[in-house]
Amino acid sequence: MKGRGAEYGLLIIILLGFGVRIFALDKPSLWLDETFSFSLSNMAYSFRALVDVLVRDDLHPFLYYLILYGHRLLAGDSEFSLRFLSVLFGVLLIPTTYTIARELLSGRASARQISIIVGLTSAALVAFSPFLVRYSREVRSYMLIALLIALAMLALLRAVRLGGRWWIVYAALFTLSWYTHYFSIFLLPAFFFYSVLMGRRAFLPWLGATGLSIGLFLPWVGPMLWQMRRLIVAPDFFPGQLSPWKVIEDLAQILLTEQGGEIVGAQFVAPLLLVVIGLVTGGLILLRRDDVVKRATLVFLAWIVPVALTAVAVTYIPKFAPRYMITAIAPLILSLTLGLCLLLWRWSRIGRTIYAIAAIVAMVLSLGQTVYAAARGELAEGDDPRSLARFLKERTGPDDVLLLVKDAPHIFQYYDAGPARIIGLNVMTDLTHSAQVINQLLAEHPRHIWLILWQQAWADPGDFAATELLRRGRTITVTGSFAGYKAWGFEMLDYSPIVLQPTPQVLLDADFGDVASVVGYDVIDHDPGWLHVISYWRRNRPGPGRYIATLTLEDEYGYSYASATQPLATWNYLPSAWPPGEAVRVRIDVPLPPYLSPRTYRVWLSLWDAKAKGYVPITRATAPVQGRRVQLADLPLTRAQLDTGALAIPHRTEHTFAGGLRLLGYDLNRTEALPGDPLLLALGWQAASDTQRMFTPPEAIHIGLRAADGRVAYSSEYPLLDGEPAAEWAAGEIRLGAYLLLLPVELEGGRYTLEVGIAGDWLKLRDVNIPMEPRRFDLPPDVRPADARFGGLARLAGYRLEPEALAPGRPLTVTLYWRVEGSTRESYHVTAQLMANGEKIAQHDGIPAGGTRPTTSWLPGEVVADVHPIVVPTDLPQGQYAILVAVYQDGERLPVGPDTDFVLLPISP
Repeated sequence: MKGRGAEYGLLIIILLGFGVRIFALDKPSLWLDETFSFSLSNMAYSFRALVDVLVRDDLHPFLYYLILYGHRLLAGDSEFSLRFLSVLFGVLLIPTTYTIARELLSGRASARQISIIVGLTSAALVAFSPFLVRYSREVRSYMLIALLIALAMLALLRAVRLGGRWWIVYAALFTLSWYTHYFSIFLLPAFFFYSVLMGRRAFLPWLGATGLSIGLFLPWVGPMLWQMRRLIVAPDFFPGQLSPWKVIEDLAQILLTEQGGEIVGAQFVAPLLLVVIGLVTGGLILLRRDDVVKRATLVFLAWIVPVALTAVAVTYIPKFAPRYMITAIAPLILSLTLGLCLLLWRWSRIGRTIYAIAAIVAMVLSLGQTVYAAARGELAEGDDPRSLARFLKERTGPDDVLLLVKDAPHIFQYYDAGPARIIGLNVMTDLTHSAQVINQLLAEHPRHIWLILWQQAWADPGDFAATELLRRGRTITVTGSFAGYKAWGFEMLDYSPIVLQPTPQVLLDADFGDVASVVGYDVIDHDPGWLHVISYWRRNRPGPGRYIATLTLEDEYGYSYASATQPLATWNYLPSAWPPGEAVRVRIDVPLPPYLSPRTYRVWLSLWDAKAKGYVPITRATAPVQGRRVQLADLPLTRAQLDTGALAIPHRTEHTFAGGLRLLGYDLNRTEALPGDPLLLALGWQAASDTQRMFTPPEAIHIGLRAADGRVAYSSEYPLLDGEPAAEWAAGEIRLGAYLLLLPVELEGGRYTLEVGIAGDWLKLRDVNIPMEPRRFDLPPDVRPADARFGGLARLAGYRLEPEALAPGRPLTVTLYWRVEGSTRESYHVTAQLMANGEKIAQHDGIPAGGTRPTTSWLPGEVVADVHPIVVPTDLPQGQYAILVAVYQDGERLPVGPDTDFVLLPISP
């Protein structure tokens, strides 16, 4: 390729790189870190003030903020102009990368064409890299440090080759990188090893230039140490440990995505990257071009050393983000393109063709993903404080307070959030200080408090602020969503101060194994439409698992009307990190459906181990226990606790029954069910006239299923609204009622019409399908006999094995035949376990017949065929084999005899 063609090619790449960086640049909102940069640049008019803020609130040097301040004086403060500075740095990195590639292969006339090819390929990959484009569109210092490090590498290469003033240029650029970001420290060992490799002629000047750079940085050492001390004393991460392998995985994925860590198959991409790098490095060595190999060593060290040091660092400081490797991407791309080109180019035309195809594919994929991500608005952090500020400006007044958790008011220093006063708070685990801040706020009796949560898993892992404000205020409906933020509005009802260690309203003592004990709970009942339960937990001896609490609201039949889950604190604040002996509050917010009747419900609590994928057993409890859940209360709900807002009625009917009662519509939880299943029907009623003349006692309605031949297959009578006399209705008032239909187990399969009727006036609602195969009441022939009675539910009458004999690696199908003896409203699971010499080697669990015949659909007298496929391991041991069969629910098995809860079925070897 001629020189002029290379220049045109580079210009096209630069223009394309500029285009993808500037496209819709101001469409995403500035996120918190960007507004933080804006706030810090406001301080640049006074260097002393800027240093004070950096030492107190930041972990970076000052250079970028000074440059940003100057840029703002020229270009203004719009989102576009603020981000344009990083766009310039990102675009300048493109020709810098090209020039480095040319420098690596300089001095050889025969290598001129290769240097152009490598330079253009590397420049294109840098120009189109989703990761680099993403950080070229952010008001942060990351692209500036990437550019300065690349320029320092270029200056070092030329200083070693040409000497003279290039050593001064290198020292100046390296000094500027130190004053931009502390990432540059990781490059010092790489530059050191390179200078040693290049010999005494290069090492001594490098030593002098680097000494000059360090000397110029010495005035900032004091502030840097204060920043590091603050990080140690008040870390912005939780104790723990990250795997060094995560750094490698993220580095591999950064080459493919804008953020890293978000693609499928990460565990395979990282090893593949290491293999490719190994091949490339080996190829360079095999070429035996000493000058090229030595120069290429610099770009190799410029990414491998920072990555290695970062991998070591995260084992001690468990804090990592893909952007920490921003300086390594351009050197990594240069290493790969140079190594592959030299490795393949020397193998004649075939190797060149392979390289050309690989380079084109890589560039097209990078550009395609970048354009796609830009079009979807994904080349940004994703937070939307701009919409949040607009909402708050419309809704808040001068008597309101904005409580920011995390303490980060910078977004509202850029975006105007209205007249409300702003208070910041980082809760973390310091509840004493947090209580003091909120108590001071409560003492001022604000009308509304707006809680703005950002990075809650870090700033308030126990949800302390929201919980204490919920105790004292009624939530205000927040319309809209604000990506990255959660906004709560509270209309304050109570200004009593926070008690750090309150006594639960209801005392309880239930041990969930070795994980934790729930010692009590509070119920917040002044927030219509919600049930807020604050449970109090103490750690026992928890392992590293992740645990999720589930709260369920059921009626006396065991049907669940509402439920919600909540991790015990957050994934970053697990029970293993809780203070020993102290009660940790975990709030569970259960949305109450608008059709709930004001009556008494049972509240159940269970704990799920996400790592073990099972419920934690309850080893001791002072309250009723059912399987692996404990009952908290029989909780009466009043009409005042249910949502009094607009009622959503999905399916409209507009039918008026005799007496003026109008059915506005209905909602049905499902349109397909099995015999024995519950159906939940919600009906919206309106009193269209004088309610005193509407009904005759007992104010009943009928709900039924009508078969295709016109016969009524099921019908049941219900109160119009349980616990709410019609005489209390006002004319025109709308109310929702919930009706639980327990389908009889003897119901035959087919399609039925769901109907509702009052005094003989029936209204068709919709069809319901019962996908039930014909029942059988006898055992099929050629069944192995068995005789084991499981509680009062069923007797295992026989089984069949296909194939009859076990074979390693072959699937085994076990068909169990249950003769039903009793009906149940509980849905049990069946486990079929392959045992070898008394040890379990394989198993299959599930609802009978692959979920098509739950025990709730079993009819006494019928025979149910229950199939369980088991994968026989390839390393099947020699010995005696059997199939262990048990029936269980929530970890509790049905008894088979006085001393056992399973049966063993013999199997041929």
